[in-house]
Amino acid sequence: MTFGKALLCTGRLETWSGSEMVLLEFGEALQAQGFEVDIYAHNIAADLATVFAQKNLTFKTANTINLKNYRLIYTQLNALTALMSEDDIGFMCENGFPCIIYGHLSPFVDMEAPLSRLEAAINTFIVANSQETKQRLISFGYKDKDVLVVPNPTRHTYKNSQKTITDFKNVAIISNHVPPELLEARALLENDGLVVDIIGAQGTQQQVTPELLNAYDGIITIGKTVQMALLSKLPVYCYDHFGGPGWLTPQNFEKAADFNFSGRGFSAKKTADDIYTEIKNFTVENFNTTRSLYNNLGKYSFRNWVVLLKRFLVQYEPVKRRNVQTLLQYCRLDRSLSVICMQAFQFFYESNVIYQRHVKIIEDQSTHIQALTHSVADKDR
Repeated sequence: MTFGKALLCTGRLETWSGSEMVLLEFGEALQAQGFEVDIYAHNIAADLATVFAQKNLTFKTANTINLKNYRLIYTQLNALTALMSEDDIGFMCENGFPCIIYGHLSPFVDMEAPLSRLEAAINTFIVANSQETKQRLISFGYKDKDVLVVPNPTRHTYKNSQKTITDFKNVAIISNHVPPELLEARALLENDGLVVDIIGAQGTQQQVTPELLNAYDGIITIGKTVQMALLSKLPVYCYDHFGGPGWLTPQNFEKAADFNFSGRGFSAKKTADDIYTEIKNFTVENFNTTRSLYNNLGKYSFRNWVVLLKRFLVQYEPVKRRNVQTLLQYCRLDRSLSVICMQAFQFFYESNVIYQRHVKIIEDQSTHIQALTHSVADKDR
């Protein structure tokens, strides 16, 4: 028996980055609690669409969505602005608004700002993924009590695949933006015999799963992958293009968490030699002294948050509102905003496609030139 219908909205589903994983894992957690889940995005890449479809997460186009049918609506990247109509506002004012959650995943990306006029007026919850993001929302006028921090949780199944670290031979850099100093450190480490794979735009682009993480003895990453690695009880070296503290320890953990394990909030970026030395000096014995970090991490499990949400919804009564004319005006303004947002995402998507196409052409040309060079060299012999 279904618990009701949920709609998850986002601006884009194009690459395996943080916002895409939020929608996928939130959808899976809702399904496990009995929800029927629909997905809306302005732009959707075919390979991601396939994965979502395999999970029975149903994609809907804007003209097939009826917001009146949903018990729960979640939106990020201001995507709901494209769907909320004046008819929806009128109906919900009279019959009650469903539970509507506005999610914010970044303190600095402009598209993550609370741009919607309706957001402050009709939200059930405003959610930030870190204390840093919460402070950014407060700077836009929200009060501290208005914003709930849900610290970028991930699949509960990572807890079921926890690995006992006995050696340190295989490491993964998981990132779509590996900085030069980390690439240089990687080369130094590989010269010493350590295997350092890159999962992301500069290496192998693939979805992060419990099985993938279990293939490694340590993870170099930032953001949501940190929570995945923590639940898997893997050593985490928190560093990327914003910098970072390096190995997570009891001394730096809370500060790193407040900044969503992004690497922000710490001093100057490390050099390649710094990174090389810190990773080279890792020992299983030292890691075992930090085991206390891996206790009481339930807040990083999507399942736990969805269980709490379901309990809330059992008691929730749709909220009727009298300020219908004000909300209708906000709705009209938001519809104009949605056009700008959709155009911005389309431009970003098309630019990224063109960029990746050019990178592929350059790589193919480089391979061809190398082959010709070897051929000429062979003839000279």
